[in-house]
Amino acid sequence: KKSYGPGQFDRYLSRSGFSYAEWLNQAKADLIRSNLIDADVTKKVKVSDDEMSEYYANHGSDFREPRQVKARQILVNNVETAKEILRLLSRRKRSFESLAAEYSVAPEASKGGDLGWVKRGSLPAELQTPIFELSEGKISKVVHTSFGYHIFKVEKIRKSRMAPFDEVKDKVRAKVFARKAKVRYDKWVKELKRKWKLKVFPEEIL
Repeated sequence: KKSYGPGQFDRYLSRSGFSYAEWLNQAKADLIRSNLIDADVTKKVKVSDDEMSEYYANHGSDFREPRQVKARQILVNNVETAKEILRLLSRRKRSFESLAAEYSVAPEASKGGDLGWVKRGSLPAELQTPIFELSEGKISKVVHTSFGYHIFKVEKIRKSRMAPFDEVKDKVRAKVFARKAKVRYDKWVKELKRKWKLKVFPEEIL
């Protein structure tokens, strides 16, 4: 109730059709269910290193990363500025990073134009296409898009790969935990039905 502003809680009750007493009883029941599941299911699920290793080995496609490029960009509003920047780059008068910091109007300008690791689908197509056409260490020509005039640089290329276990360990643990928790939850509900001869609706317990 404290999380609602003045009058909001009363409006919520009015819309839901609950009286305050009914809402309070439902909230208490929800809390009891949550505590029961936490005590009888969640806290009793343990994930071992062997289980994680086995899951990782058997679900390689879940952890395969697509080809990625580490890229930088300089974005300016007019073509003449872009051409001058490209001239400075071709003559090696200035570094890409310093020119990005000075001229680029893109959000990452203060980071030397660093876009980080980019994969297909993470950028608009008009930016993605010229970036992925570049070889490692190469700088693009001036590219005109709806955003302005760009110059791109690809610093590194990382081929499609299986992500190392240490990099995805937390994700593996979460997947194994979810699978084991589902099995334990179903068993718990079945046991409740057997023990108390009740008709238990799992969707009402969650």
